[in-house]
Formats: sequence, C-alpha cells, structure tokens
Amino acid sequence: MNKVIGYKLNRDESRKKVEKFYQDYIKNKWIEIFVELDKEYQKNLNVIINDVVRDFSKVCQRVIELQKRNEKGKVKYIYFSFLRTNILADNGDFRVDIYDENWFLDNKQCSGSIDMSFVFKYLFNFIEEIKKNSLENKISMSDIELEKIKLEESERYKILAIEYLKTIVLKMVEDEKYKQMIKDENIYIIAGEYMDECQLIYPKNIEAVE
Repeated sequence: MNKVIGYKLNRDESRKKVEKFYQDYIKNKWIEIFVELDKEYQKNLNVIINDVVRDFSKVCQRVIELQKRNEKGKVKYIYFSFLRTNILADNGDFRVDIYDENWFLDNKQCSGSIDMSFVFKYLFNFIEEIKKNSLENKISMSDIELEKIKLEESERYKILAIEYLKTIVLKMVEDEKYKQMIKDENIYIIAGEYMDECQLIYPKNIEAVE
C-alpha cells in the first residue's frame, strides 16, 4: 500500500475513533448529569441552602464590622462571581463581593466565598470519567484538551448554579447578618462572571445589569 494512502487511512480511522468517543462520552452528557444533580439538590435542599446562607452570612459579618468602624458605606451591590480559575483548580466556590454605591471603586472592598460545589462536583467528576474512558478506549487527550472541555462544559453548570442562587437568595435576605448590614434603600444582588456579564437575581423586577 502506498505510504501516503496508508497514512491517510490511519488518520481517518483515528478521527472517526475520536468522533465516536465524543459522541459516546461527552456530547449531551450534561443532560443526564443534570437530572441526577437536580435530584440531589431537591433531596438535600434545606442542608444545601443552609450551608450556602451560612457562607454568605460570614461575609455580611465582615461588612458589619467595617461599618461599625465607619470604614464602609451603605451596601448597594452584592456580586456573586463565577471564576474560571476556580474551575480549573476543581474548586466549586463562587466569589462574593459586597460593595457600596461606588461598586468596583469601593475604597473598602469586602469579599468572601460561597460553596457551590453541590453543582460543580458533578462537572469535576465528569472530567475524571472522561480521563478514565479515554484511557480505556486508547484515546490520547492532553491536559490542555481536558481543560478546554472543562471550561466549555462549565458554562452550562454556571447557568444552573445561578438558577439555584435565584432561589437561595430569598433565604439570604432573611439572614440576620444580612439584615444587620447598613444598606442603601435600593440594593442589587447580582450573579455572573467576575467583572463581566452578569444578571440581577434580587430584586426580580429588573432583567439584567450591564
């Protein structure tokens, strides 16, 4: 067989093998994963909400302490941020920033985190399954390729996490530490990418924040 033709056939076979692997183990797998994820969320709803609210309450306490020392103004913006760097490190936390009317220019910024791993642990487990299945199927996948898949898939998980936050935020605003913070009469709670596109999740009478 001509070496060029043989190389082309091998390359075509490799491409078909990779395409089949993608169809079998990656494409649309998020659908069945989300079904299982939501089952766990609903089953453990109270525990999950209490844990997230507790994390949030700790950040509010820091703000209260700053306000007592007259080092921070009235709270106007609360921003929950999805961080790609966290995803790459298998960390499911969302960053929490609490700002006064100056938003990102707040002279006394106060930040913390809330644990959203009840969502993102499914993504991290999915990537580990891809690694395992690629070895079993003799598919070569570099770390860069796996990171690309992780970041692409994380967009779906981010959307779901924010949808859950729209419910959890209703419990956050009932928390005693939240109530004790000195707040502007118009307060906006926002979720999205860090210092990027985001959406208002509380109150619910505005669609988005640019």
